[in-house]
Amino acid sequence: MNAIPEPRSTPDAIAPERGDAGDGASRVLYFITSYGTGAQLQRLLRTLLTGDPDCAVVIHHDRFQTDLDLGDLADHDDVHVLTSDEPIVWGDLSLERARWRVFEWSLRHMEFGWMVLLSEQDYPLVPIRDVTDGLRRCGADALIEAVPIEQIDDPHHLRELRPHHRLDCRRRYEYRYQVVPRLGLTDGWPDQARTASRHLRRALYFTVNAVQKKVVLYSFHDKLGMGTKVGVRSSQPPFDANFPCWYSSAWFALSRRAVRSVVAFVTENEDFVEHYEDTIIPVESATATIVCNDPGLRVARRSLHYVRWSDRGSGRPDVLTAHDAGELLRSGFYFARKLDLVTEPELFDILDRTVLAEPVAGKAVEHASADSGG
Repeated sequence: MNAIPEPRSTPDAIAPERGDAGDGASRVLYFITSYGTGAQLQRLLRTLLTGDPDCAVVIHHDRFQTDLDLGDLADHDDVHVLTSDEPIVWGDLSLERARWRVFEWSLRHMEFGWMVLLSEQDYPLVPIRDVTDGLRRCGADALIEAVPIEQIDDPHHLRELRPHHRLDCRRRYEYRYQVVPRLGLTDGWPDQARTASRHLRRALYFTVNAVQKKVVLYSFHDKLGMGTKVGVRSSQPPFDANFPCWYSSAWFALSRRAVRSVVAFVTENEDFVEHYEDTIIPVESATATIVCNDPGLRVARRSLHYVRWSDRGSGRPDVLTAHDAGELLRSGFYFARKLDLVTEPELFDILDRTVLAEPVAGKAVEHASADSGG
């Protein structure tokens, strides 16, 4: 496994274009983030490579979590494994930094017309050739479910938003945060006392946040175990009326042109990167803000994924089961998440009967057609 090289100082150093959106000969590059041992990832890889032998895969594996075993796929010519010199921490900029480095590496080393971002917990719902054909025909440079944070209250933009989600996004991306050290004062308390303390702490945070806007105490869902951060409102955020802050899904597809645009922007705008360095969950905003504000890109605000949330605030979507198979296959989406090969192997077998069948031209294209610009 190789560490991803750091971006060079200027976008001019990037290799010349090798393919662009609309080039029917250009292949799809699947960019998969991984932290598991590899069994479920192997299943996903075999399905992608069997369904579209012309595709390629680049994997970013968090080597600080586990050692990755790809079996015989480790020697596959179209499977590339990259790592970083830092662990990936959900909720900070480490995942976005790794993605941007993979973007640049792919521009330098890979032939592709589209890049599709997946995790090892995703799985296709349609024949892979249908994904390829849909991307080539969509007429866009990016397929991403996204909305300016000032429009989040509009239910037509994003599905299943939490109450007060616009306020939450303002707090995430308009403030600069530092971690509050965990003192562990309640570690030895009885469960009832710890629960009461947690409720009291949340009430205090709510009051502090409600009476003023200069400082925010931001607490994560208990299931995430990420503690509390204190944020100070940024005096010079990188957003304005002509360059609004966007909120998005973390899973999307970008044409080569869009990938190149992101790499160039990140390289040229250090202040933007520094701002997001201190924000909350930047993976749900930073890249989308670049892409959706670029007047040179055609953006289709559509999701590629079926995702179900019983508790969106937890940051963890439901694990789908074999009982969901019918709904998944009727959904019209290209992919679903999240799946678990250990607890629900039957679902993979059911989906494969459709995914590995002959492609049906145009299937699911309705979720990949441009309806608006950036």
